[in-house]
Amino acid sequence: TLYNWGIALGDRARASGNTTRARALWMEACDKYRAAVECDAARTQSTQALNNWGLALQQLATLCMQPEEKTGRLLAAVGQFREAIRRDPGFHRAVYNLGTIMYALSEQAGRRRNHSNNTRQQPSSSSS
Repeated sequence: TLYNWGIALGDRARASGNTTRARALWMEACDKYRAAVECDAARTQSTQALNNWGLALQQLATLCMQPEEKTGRLLAAVGQFREAIRRDPGFHRAVYNLGTIMYALSEQAGRRRNHSNNTRQQPSSSSS
């Protein structure tokens, strides 16, 4: 199934020693999970697919060099976890994964805030 294909791609991405290859595999896994959700009219696997889609987006975020891209991937993961929880409020893995993403986002915001404060507090270097 598409869901299992996404899992296999994620396994290959984790085993890849090449960042570019891993990124491509994670993106392909996201495509498979999206397709699995769209094809699952009975919603028998869509909550797991949404959860794994969120995890794949989280992994993609770890490979991002630009903070804006990283934040975008993390926010997209939040959406997938929230949709999984909406469909199945008892799906505890999605609740836990949502918590880890929210923590990562708060840590990222704190680092940006600290960097911004440090930049503003730097004394200007002038000759006396």
